[in-house]
Amino acid sequence: MKNLLIILTFACSLITVQAQNSSLKKTVEDGIKTSIQQTENREWKEAFATCRALDGLIAVEEQKARKAAPELHYLVSKERLRMYMRLNNAEQSKLQIEKLEDFAEKAKQDAVSEDLLMTKAGYFQKFGMNDKSLQCYKELVQKRSTGKDEQGTNQCFQDMLAQAKENKNASLTRALERLYTNWQDSI
Repeated sequence: MKNLLIILTFACSLITVQAQNSSLKKTVEDGIKTSIQQTENREWKEAFATCRALDGLIAVEEQKARKAAPELHYLVSKERLRMYMRLNNAEQSKLQIEKLEDFAEKAKQDAVSEDLLMTKAGYFQKFGMNDKSLQCYKELVQKRSTGKDEQGTNQCFQDMLAQAKENKNASLTRALERLYTNWQDSI
């Protein structure tokens, strides 16, 4: 218990110092890295406490700036989702997906919308909903290839396949190969 308090105090002070010295987004990203390290060390309570501290920090900064930061809340919720998925907690994972959808809608940024589709695809795949996962990948391809000719769409597929292979994401690679083959057959 004493170690937990020391670690938590250190993490909170680190986050506070970073918030004062750099941008809020960088602070949130660093806090998420801390959470990832904590989960790797099986320090789940500390990782969830770090996320709560980040939520508090974002809320304080939102009040100061009088401007919402849904894209930052999105990042913290995505980290929570990662943790719940590692714990195989489908119920809490679903709640986090719903929060992510809400934050992505409020953020109104293409990058966040695309990340949401990738995140949802991973969630669906993790919990055995492969059809829904494939649908998310399909939406992502459609989103990225909108307004492009055949060559542009082909390049979009090639780029996404290369990225999936580079990230060693076998499920995404298989799904994209299937979608790419279907698209090629359709033209």
